[in-house]
Amino acid sequence: MAEDWADRIKVLRLSLGLSQAEFGAILGVTFQTVNRWEKRHFEPSECDKALITFIETDQEAAEKILSYPITETAETFGQRVKRVRESLGLGRELFGRLLRVDRQTLTGWEKLDRSPSSSCALRLIDLLEFHREEAAPYFWPQLPEAEKLEELSQRRDPCQRFMERLNAESEEWRDLIETIQVDAALEPDRVMALRKTLGLSRSEFAHLLGTKVWNVANMWEVDGIRGRDPRSHCWRLILTLFERYPREMMAIRETWPMFI
Repeated sequence: MAEDWADRIKVLRLSLGLSQAEFGAILGVTFQTVNRWEKRHFEPSECDKALITFIETDQEAAEKILSYPITETAETFGQRVKRVRESLGLGRELFGRLLRVDRQTLTGWEKLDRSPSSSCALRLIDLLEFHREEAAPYFWPQLPEAEKLEELSQRRDPCQRFMERLNAESEEWRDLIETIQVDAALEPDRVMALRKTLGLSRSEFAHLLGTKVWNVANMWEVDGIRGRDPRSHCWRLILTLFERYPREMMAIRETWPMFI
């Protein structure tokens, strides 16, 4: 059964003693939008739902964090989205999850400079940029601390970050990795077979490895992993580990934060 956001919003708004206009001002939407939500004409966006849930969960923290004025910059919205994303060293898939939008929407923002349907995305962008440590426990519980993000932003290679994280698990894994011999001619059907053995969609498989869906769907499952450079070798090594030790690798990966 679908969640009744209309009643949920109205109950929350009335408990706060706010009019539709006042409640909308907190979320950066018009009173007409709140009115339409409460009349079930349409549901809030995933981003707006996150803000509403935040207010429900911790009104004191919400009052503080959502009272920060959104910082104005000379950039266009698309330029700002791209700059903040790249400062975190994240691909569009993972960054879109932070903003509660799909990859296509994020791409439209960055490449075509489309505007968001509400100011919610701009609010989350601003929190990521200027109030990350305060907002992370509520909106991005898996987000590393600012110091770690600074470190990650200097090293964009997700495969290398994956290997560093795996090496840090235990000496046994470090010793094992050194003995693994990988097949330089990794075939597309081998990648697909591994993904299906793990019972994952392409999107889930890409998230598991910390890479882009496009890499899995348009490269690895079509032509395999090309090249003999260190990055290609790194991906082949990780895939080999998942092939040989699927249970152990899945168990380890599940304990990691979303960002590797």
